[in-house]
This record gives sequence, structure tokens and C-alpha cells, in this order.
Amino acid sequence: MKLTINILRIYVCLLVIVSPVFAVDVKDKGNVVEIRTDQYQLTWKESERMGYNRAVPAGVKDSLIETPDNPFFHGGDYAGWEYWGSTDKVKIIEQSLGKAVIEYTSKGTQIIAYSVVATYWDGVPFFKHEVRGKNISNEGRVWPISGYDPMVDPGIPFRDDKRVKIWKEPPIPHVAYWTEDAYLGLYAANSKAKPKLGDWRGDGDLIQLDHDLQAVLLEKKQWGDPIIYFVALGQGGEAEAHAIANQVSKALEEEPHAVAPTGKIPILWARLKAD
Repeated sequence: MKLTINILRIYVCLLVIVSPVFAVDVKDKGNVVEIRTDQYQLTWKESERMGYNRAVPAGVKDSLIETPDNPFFHGGDYAGWEYWGSTDKVKIIEQSLGKAVIEYTSKGTQIIAYSVVATYWDGVPFFKHEVRGKNISNEGRVWPISGYDPMVDPGIPFRDDKRVKIWKEPPIPHVAYWTEDAYLGLYAANSKAKPKLGDWRGDGDLIQLDHDLQAVLLEKKQWGDPIIYFVALGQGGEAEAHAIANQVSKALEEEPHAVAPTGKIPILWARLKAD
């Protein structure tokens, strides 16, 4: 019996070492993309208006985005609103130890087509977006426009009970809201971006990053420079949402050090020894 257990232990360790195990798990299920790190779980909705419709920090039960039909997204007012369309393609650019890079491209839009390159890391409670817009209309268009890039509507009226705050001071502009258990914040990579609040339909509030000061005129079929920002989510509230801005600002200069799955082998080994 002991010999069998020892053989099993050796086999499991070899399997972990030689197998292509990734700390950031990505699953494209055709209608949604699921992203899981040791810090959070995300679901990217592919159909209709693409974007995240589920965001759950580790150790928290409920999603911080509770409006599946009105997810985390971008939009622009071109004498009429246009939002991110449905997802055209999902391309995994990189999946290495502790890191995944995914590009989501949109379809179904009439004015601006979008490319969203998202970088997810293990070990940190935030991820990065690089969003580019391409003018697909028949005339010149200003992009980004209207200040709705990006926006999150959690579906709860948080402003009245002060569960939302804007920080314009260093290290970087950011805005966040929080529930009883956790927070979600938007963190600007450019000092010209403006964190702000919005209100739709009177039944909820938005947190937004306004990138209007980075707007340029795009000619037909021209791509704009990327808008870069970070999203953080984790346990805690106002203090934690503000404190993480220091880590995010450092990530502008140096990529976070990913946690390699091999660093988690002792946990698995301890479980085997206990059995």
C-alpha cells in the first residue's frame, strides 16, 4: 500500500512538472470566455454587446457586475449611441506561466470596430486593457468620444450611500465602487484620462474613465492609438481600492511578476501526504 502511494506521489509530481499547466486558466466556450486566476474569475460575454458580465474576486460569493444584459463595455455618442458590438474573434495571443493575453475583436458595429487586448496575471488582483478603435464608416470620425470608455454599470444605486469614490491625485487617476464584501475599480494609464460617475435611467450609477482628451480624427479604415487602462477587483472597500493604485502604477513601468504554477506544488504535495 505504501509503495503504491509513493508511486502515485512521484507520478503526480512528474505530471505537474512536464505538463503545460498554466496558472491563468482560459476557456472559450463559444458564447462566453471564462478567465480564472488565483485572484478572480471573469466571464466575457461574446454575443450582442460584448464585454464582461461576471466578475468575482477570490473569496467572494457574488459577482460585482450584476447586469448580464448591460455588461462592462465601451460606447460612443455619434449623434446616436453605438456600443461595442458582439465578439467577432477571440484570439489567445499568449498563455504562459502565470499570464494570459487575449484579443477580443468586435463585429456588428457601423461606425467603430474594436480590438481589445487583455492581459491577465496570476498573483495580482488587476488586469490590463489596450483598446483600439477603427473607423469603418464612410467619413472621418473622432475617437474616442463622449467619455463612455470604459463604463461599468453594477445595477445598484451606490451613490446615495457613498459606496463610490473618485481619486484624481497621484499615483494615477482612478474610480471605484464597493459592496459589503469587495470593490471594483478603473485605473487610468494616462494622466489625461478623467475618472467620473454617471447615471442611467435613474436605477443605477456608472463608474467611467473619460478619454476625450486623447481623441483624434480617424480617416476611413484608420486605426487609432490604444487606450490603456487597468481594472482591479478584490476583497475590501474604499481603502483597498485606493491602495491597489500603487501596484497598478508600477505595472505601467514593469510587468507584474507572475506566480508560476510550480510554486504551488507544495500545496498539492501536502494534500497527498495528508491522505
